[in-house]
Amino acid sequence: MCQMDSRLTVGHLNNEYQVKDLFLLQYYRLVRNIVDDFDEIKVDHVPRGDNIKANVLSKLASTKKKGKYRSLL
Repeated sequence: MCQMDSRLTVGHLNNEYQVKDLFLLQYYRLVRNIVDDFDEIKVDHVPRGDNIKANVLSKLASTKKKGKYRSLL
């Protein structure tokens, strides 16, 4: 199971929405190649407000300075 907060990405991966942006299409194809290797996969939408820990971790990863913030918890 894969959970993410982007309703658009979930819609793309579940074939509910068509990928119209050429830039996003490149990423969609990369992810689709990986996903297609699995026998079964479920992609669910989780609202950002319901996934605070993941949001904090993603912000930490994108702003981390070398040697700092080894543990968040």
